[in-house]
Amino acid sequence: MLTAGCLFQTVWNLKTGNDPEHGIKDYDVFYFDDHDLSWEAEDEVICRGKALLGDLADKVDIKNQARVHLWYGEKFGKDFPAFKCTEDGVERSPRRVLSSLRP
Repeated sequence: MLTAGCLFQTVWNLKTGNDPEHGIKDYDVFYFDDHDLSWEAEDEVICRGKALLGDLADKVDIKNQARVHLWYGEKFGKDFPAFKCTEDGVERSPRRVLSSLRP
């Protein structure tokens, strides 16, 4: 699932007459796989995805939402409960989405 600021920023850019990609630093892709919560399993998906993306690979950030609770608290100082689906990650990130908007 393509998520986060890139969607809102693109709409904002089109409404304000900017280039559609203006101010977009990356594209967040969320997926959910709770069968293997290891970093190695997520990294394998990331590598496969980036191999398919060609020139866009460096601008895409792929994250397994089933693993967020394992690292989020240490990285951002706020613990999250384990997500049950990809949409949980989308619903719990509106502040990050809104803070990424750049007029």
